[in-house]
Amino acid sequence: MRAKFGHLILSTIVVLMVLSSCNPTRRLQEGQSLLMKQKLKLENPPANFSLDEDDLEGVLKQRPNRKILLLRFHLGVYNMVNPEKQKKVHQRKKEHIEKKIDRKVAKGKELSPKDLREMRADTTGWRDWLTTTVGEAPVVFDSTKAEKSVDQLRILLAKNGYFNNDVSYEVKYRRKGKRVKPLVYTITPKEPYIIDSLAFNVKDRGIARRIDFIESTSSISVGERFSVEAMDKERDRIADYLNNRGYYSFTKDYITFQADSTRGDHKVAVEMIIRRPRAPIAGTDSLVAVDHKRYFIGDIFIHTDYSLTNSDYAPTDTLDFGEIKLLYVDELNFKPELIAYLMEFKKGDLYQKDRLDKTYRKFVQMPIFRSASIVLSEDDKSEFNVLNCDIYLTQMKRKFISSEAGVTHRDGLFGLSGSLNFSNRNMFRGGETGQFRISGAIEAQQPLTLTEGEEISGGDVADNIRFNTFEIGPEVSFNFNRFFPLSMNSFRRSNAPRTTISAGFNYQDRPDYERQLYQFRYGTTFIENQSNGSRIFWDIWELSTIKITKSEAFQQLLDNLNDDFLSTSYQNHLISLGRIAWQMNTQRSQNQRRYMFNQVTFEAAGNLPRLGFQLAGATQDEVGSYQIGGIRFAQYFKIENDFRLYQRIDEKNSTALRLHGGIGIPGANLSVLPFEKSYYGGGSNGIRAWEPRTLGPGSYRDTTALTTFNNIAEVILETSLEYRFKMTQTLEGALFLDIGNIWLLEEDENRPGSGISANTFFDELAWGGGLGLRFDFDFFLLRLDLGAQLKDPAKISGERWFWEPKDEYADFYQTIRPGQEYNFFPELNFNLGIGYPF
Repeated sequence: MRAKFGHLILSTIVVLMVLSSCNPTRRLQEGQSLLMKQKLKLENPPANFSLDEDDLEGVLKQRPNRKILLLRFHLGVYNMVNPEKQKKVHQRKKEHIEKKIDRKVAKGKELSPKDLREMRADTTGWRDWLTTTVGEAPVVFDSTKAEKSVDQLRILLAKNGYFNNDVSYEVKYRRKGKRVKPLVYTITPKEPYIIDSLAFNVKDRGIARRIDFIESTSSISVGERFSVEAMDKERDRIADYLNNRGYYSFTKDYITFQADSTRGDHKVAVEMIIRRPRAPIAGTDSLVAVDHKRYFIGDIFIHTDYSLTNSDYAPTDTLDFGEIKLLYVDELNFKPELIAYLMEFKKGDLYQKDRLDKTYRKFVQMPIFRSASIVLSEDDKSEFNVLNCDIYLTQMKRKFISSEAGVTHRDGLFGLSGSLNFSNRNMFRGGETGQFRISGAIEAQQPLTLTEGEEISGGDVADNIRFNTFEIGPEVSFNFNRFFPLSMNSFRRSNAPRTTISAGFNYQDRPDYERQLYQFRYGTTFIENQSNGSRIFWDIWELSTIKITKSEAFQQLLDNLNDDFLSTSYQNHLISLGRIAWQMNTQRSQNQRRYMFNQVTFEAAGNLPRLGFQLAGATQDEVGSYQIGGIRFAQYFKIENDFRLYQRIDEKNSTALRLHGGIGIPGANLSVLPFEKSYYGGGSNGIRAWEPRTLGPGSYRDTTALTTFNNIAEVILETSLEYRFKMTQTLEGALFLDIGNIWLLEEDENRPGSGISANTFFDELAWGGGLGLRFDFDFFLLRLDLGAQLKDPAKISGERWFWEPKDEYADFYQTIRPGQEYNFFPELNFNLGIGYPF
């Protein structure tokens, strides 16, 4: 069923792609030519020519139709719609609408101009959706736009110092003039102009005292190529510098550059001018240039109960706390120390824009405030340049009850979840958040006792609605805006520490076992380095007790397998761990061209308790383990790294790369990793050509079934590469390649080929490739991925790649399914997911 469904999807996509590429010029009118290709040709570029192709292409007025997999898919979809039929449909709909209007008027119904406009506008149908949303109209070559492109290229080159450039274009027609392939822009930059001298014209006495520093840190220097862009960035830099030195009213508009290129020999003299503002002379209409004012912070007023919707806002009380005045209505809802902690400036400080921005961000990030605004006003009564500061805070509702319902997604299977939450956003009047939450879920889960002929497939929708797992559990948590229990000032304010303390219980009833989880967690997170976007996540202590009651069928399976690794993984156990993770994310904006994410996680459990028992001379059980409350505690060490690199090619296309590796080393007290701490391969976020827990470990193959669903291990290595392309505003396509596997650190005699070895490592990497669709509904993203097994390490060498013969595996297949012929087409796996895989 799964393979047939995958083959149908794959065949449909191939047919659509081929059909969409047929005869791209068929909708052109007489005399029109389709712009099929254009290229930039650089002739005799000077050494170190700095403009790349993206810079040059960015100013061109026309671009050929977009391609997907070398095919003009969007143009093909547009051409599939017959414009004559589309016009006839529009005309029929217009006639139908007019008749509808006439009937309503005849019945005496009054229609406003707005009603008429809305009714007459509704003439669109599925053809319009195809042409305007999915399709893309043919890009018809326009010589006027080509001339404008030439002008823009000349301007761009001149702005970057190539004043004496030559730009021209040449059109090459194909197919009797129906196609332009290519349109060639020939660019001769010639020798660039170099900055020969750099002078500073500053008459402002205060700024003049800082000109040495401004000059020494300037990004513009003698000997560099002239660049208007570099000068504009320099204007921004100087304005930011002065804004953080008290110059509140200074903007980059006061800074201009003058260039003199008459010196010859491709040299230019640059003068930077910082102008002074003009102020009226008392008693006259004349204006005179004056120095820019440097401002200091005056009185600070915090309006704690400001309302955006109440125009009659008027505070009733004032509290002086140090140099801060707190204005509130009736009662102050939080400690004054909280406000002082969030402030990055104080009365008497020199005005610094960065500190105001940091203060604003800290206020809006607090969960107790809905909004914040900072208003500065010049104090006319002061003989100095003083800015009074009013901070208006709108509070969130302190106590509230909420409920949530959603869709869960685990291991490629879906379920329904819900929760009821009671929250207090300001529990101890210091911005702390307390929450009591009770949640539950019903889900479809893959029974570990089933084999491939019986499994619930993520691609089988009918099976997905047969829920077989029930889960429920309460949890209480407290969040502190500091490193609890220390005071707010124990950490640097820029670290923005947060502490979470939580305790919970979870009961889960699965087809294979019942599980009871008791958990306590005490952890903190803080910013490690603001500039490179790095954070530290530190779970100081996490204590979990897991009790497992196995079903008879599952116990029978473990007994039949006679696998100590699996049997021990599903025992009752206790985990006392510490975890620390360092995370870096260089993304600063949604449209950033390139950014990366990396997280390194260290986790250790049971080492200190075992050492304590050993030092105390405690009694061991029959297998040499120590117990707490009659339950063995886990002992292990794990290290994991998750690296991701994102590259935005243009507004419609991007790539994403992921490298994920981890290793878990079990200790003496529990000889294997607990099941929930083990690694597994496959699934919608792993090697997508395999279902969850069906890949590996290593080259191991179960001799009793084609597929088993209990494959876990101690080592994982995965890499994934995706090419993502937007098809419409809400639909995105993807091509992906996944490579990886899981292994045991040492070979398990019951699972031959499961151990990691340098000699077989590369040959045991699984390869999966495929394509996917992503539906972006703003509030969540639904993902459909179809993966094909390109290389299966469970097959013997010489049969692992999909194109190689499968004689040995075909014989094995016959022993499992007598009388059924093996299908040599690559195995396909259909995945449903929520959100991107990485």
